[in-house]
Amino acid sequence: SVFRDMGTGTNATTKLALVKTGEGFFNFSTYSINSPNHIQYSGGLTINNGGLGFTNAASLGLGSITLGGGTLSYMSNGGSVTVSNTTTLTAATTSTIDSTNGAVTYSGVIGGGGGLVKSGSGTLTLSTNNTYTGGTTINAGTLALSGGANRLDTAGSVAVSSGATFNLGGNNQTLAGLTGLGNVTNTANTLTLNVAAGNNTFAGSIRGAGALTKSGAGAVTLTGANTYSGATTLNGGALSLGTTGSLTATTAVTVNSGSTLLLGSTVANSINTAANLTLNGGQLSMGAAGTGESRASSQTFASLTLTANSSINYADLSGTSALYFSNISGLNNFTLSIYNYNGTNLWGGSSATGGEGQFTKLYAATGGAFGANLGNILFFGGSDASSSFLGQGTFYGGPEGAFTQIVPVPEPSVVIAALMLLAWLLYTNRSAMRRLIGC
Repeated sequence: SVFRDMGTGTNATTKLALVKTGEGFFNFSTYSINSPNHIQYSGGLTINNGGLGFTNAASLGLGSITLGGGTLSYMSNGGSVTVSNTTTLTAATTSTIDSTNGAVTYSGVIGGGGGLVKSGSGTLTLSTNNTYTGGTTINAGTLALSGGANRLDTAGSVAVSSGATFNLGGNNQTLAGLTGLGNVTNTANTLTLNVAAGNNTFAGSIRGAGALTKSGAGAVTLTGANTYSGATTLNGGALSLGTTGSLTATTAVTVNSGSTLLLGSTVANSINTAANLTLNGGQLSMGAAGTGESRASSQTFASLTLTANSSINYADLSGTSALYFSNISGLNNFTLSIYNYNGTNLWGGSSATGGEGQFTKLYAATGGAFGANLGNILFFGGSDASSSFLGQGTFYGGPEGAFTQIVPVPEPSVVIAALMLLAWLLYTNRSAMRRLIGC
């Protein structure tokens, strides 16, 4: 460790800078630094390697702090401290703040091009808008945000290790990525995942009363058990629950234009059955699973509201899949396209090529007022509207408990063709019988 004289004057020691080098650990708690009658330095603190421990903020000097890959450790067992020094994380390095022995609040701005690692079982709270761009990793304990929105760089990402917690502190926060196996606590306001491209997978759990928004053209896959009770909004790209993910407490799901919500679990109801689904030009897909896997088994929603022409895709996968809506609104103004439908039609026959049987089903509450507008549900055999048109929707058969199945009514041309085929078969069979009798 090196004390560097940064100037001279009547009180030259106030200009000293401290540079920590080497892989070892230097514990400031055994020294009297920056107390009125001892060394006071204002030239800044630099930790390039190894670690530096402190028990009070005065030990860190009156100037700025530069972390170039080292560790800053709070050493007061069970205590708390507030650090107000402006701090720079050196580009292309990853530096650590360790709160094993207490709670650290960082009120000084942390900037620079490096990354930050939170270690230790205690809590590190960031209480101002920080500008560092190298991303954040929470290896242990809790990283908390306080005092306002976007305390972390909105273009940055956060990785939360198993057993660790990222606590938004009830503040809005936008991130470009979220990964890991840990927990995210969002007690209020909104966590926005703005993924521009590719697929971002988070296997941990998002909890609390806050909301989740997905934006950007990329995909977010949530494979864990998420229990947040706020709304879920898709403003772009895809939000997938894979084959294991769930949103068991969200109260409302909105899928806007250019967005897709993908379900893929073989376990029924991966989304809260009391949630209201709004399709505003977006798509609900029952096929979050990869090629060769099966469709999502079944999902019930409290309601479906259409605020623009929208779609449901049963996906070009194997397996049975059913959707249940306790109420449907908006069919009087908008159409709902059903893609990759592989089920029965009004005449009881298969609407799918290949005649695989009734693998996809759509249900709505028996006796719903929306029944007069079921003709605005359009069924297709493929993945888009250019595929084979199977017909408009209608109720089929009697109620199955609280729900009645909706199926396509084949186009008149299809019915006529079927009747002509039947007539031809009857004619040829009759002619064959006549020849047989004539013999």
